[in-house]
Amino acid sequence: MKYFSCFLFLCIVFSGCQKDLPEIITGCMDASACNYDSDADQELEDDCEYPETYYDCSGDCLVDLNNNGLCDQLEATGCMDTSACNYDPQATFDTQICLFPIDLYPSSSIDGVSYVDCSENCLIDEDSDNICDQIDDCIGEYDECGECNGDGPQLYYDCDGNCINDIDGDGVCDENEISGCTDNNPSTNGGIACNYNPEAEISDGSCTYPNECGSCTGDVSCLGCTVPGACNYSWTATIDDGSCTYPNECNSCFGDISCLGCTDPWAVNYIPSATVDDGSCVYEVGCQDGEVYDCNNNCAPLAWIGDGTCDNGNYTYNGVYIYFYCDQWSWDGGDCIGGMPSNEKKGSKPGR
Repeated sequence: MKYFSCFLFLCIVFSGCQKDLPEIITGCMDASACNYDSDADQELEDDCEYPETYYDCSGDCLVDLNNNGLCDQLEATGCMDTSACNYDPQATFDTQICLFPIDLYPSSSIDGVSYVDCSENCLIDEDSDNICDQIDDCIGEYDECGECNGDGPQLYYDCDGNCINDIDGDGVCDENEISGCTDNNPSTNGGIACNYNPEAEISDGSCTYPNECGSCTGDVSCLGCTVPGACNYSWTATIDDGSCTYPNECNSCFGDISCLGCTDPWAVNYIPSATVDDGSCVYEVGCQDGEVYDCNNNCAPLAWIGDGTCDNGNYTYNGVYIYFYCDQWSWDGGDCIGGMPSNEKKGSKPGR
């Protein structure tokens, strides 16, 4: 009964509390939370919700000075000027702290304008000599005389205008001297040289002289045979050149040798018209002394030739008719000129 009484009491008491106590409200009680509930009486675990770092509860940046939607704390800061030496392509927030060549290399500028880039390389260097054109004394090359883009000394001269070679010291460089034949002495080498050059200053050994006829053009009309009896005697020649030719044994200048032959009447090949014996005589053993071969090669008395009787086969000798009527025997030594016909036979000559 005791326990029952207590239970009943508690029940009564509890029933009375429900009627008298206010309702308990649970929620986030952190005023900095996005879901802060000012009416909450009781905060349960994980009731509060907070924004991401650097953002508010609406998802907006707490600090965004450049209004680019990226919180300043999350920005990559740096120089955003692409012409600056310290330009940072990763930067999203411009620090306005940019450096230029004139800041890095103030001595490489003229009137506040730099002539180098961020690596101190020349902006303009046309001759690639690593000297910026703005301070380069010679944009190009110096010649051997020290002149910018000069052509150097004149050919054969030094930088001071003096001849490099001037053997005769006349101020004209040896290479510019006029060379040629300088011999104009008429008493040497057959006269003044054909190619004498009055403007030549240096002899080059090229002189040529007149020939035997005094000609510089090759005229040799003065040369020839000067012997009057020669076949090729030239009446215009004044200098004998050893070319004379003379008549042959037959006194011919044209090769006529009809005067040559055997001049021995006793020879078989005796030629009465020959005036110069050429050693060609031939003798036959068959004929006796005082005999010769007639026109038919028959032995006949030599005395019959020119005896006043034409031996044209009219007479016999040793039973053979003899003929001297031919050119070989000059027509029987002249006996047969207008002589007797060959068919008139007389037999032997009287006394033969």
